[in-house]
Amino acid sequence: MNTQHIWKKAEQRRVLLIPARVSEISGQPVSFLFTLGQIEDIVREMPVWTVPFAPSFVKGLTLWRNQPVPVICLEECLGMPGVPASDFGRMVVVRTRQQRGILYADTDMRLIHVPEFYAPAEEIPWISGKHLVHGVYACAHGFLVAVRMEAVLSGQCFEVPLPA
Repeated sequence: MNTQHIWKKAEQRRVLLIPARVSEISGQPVSFLFTLGQIEDIVREMPVWTVPFAPSFVKGLTLWRNQPVPVICLEECLGMPGVPASDFGRMVVVRTRQQRGILYADTDMRLIHVPEFYAPAEEIPWISGKHLVHGVYACAHGFLVAVRMEAVLSGQCFEVPLPA
């Protein structure tokens, strides 16, 4: 996995951590990691309209700035275990070069400096959609999952990569 672009100039970068709605893994919390350049907006929860026959990780569509935007559950898309239903306080608009998606987020998301000490997680059997992540890192904040949002929003959640 090529992760150099995520961590370049790490001492100067800040990132947003969105806690994943899963149980702790090996006693550590799990969060999704986004650079500030990926975040377009953070808003209060908005109405979501379900889409018939949509995959389970697409929770529906919402209108953001008069544009229909899909609302995605990353935990389900990545095949992470035990996604409990809960109330959320915020929605995070995440962008790629050509697309946008909205993620539910608890109000305990955090803006931090990129951790000075981190290491790639050795084994991540708790993510079945490994082709959808840049990497998973262990640090003092727990496990940080860097998601390939381009892949998620372009429909690669449906594709299962062939073994090498």
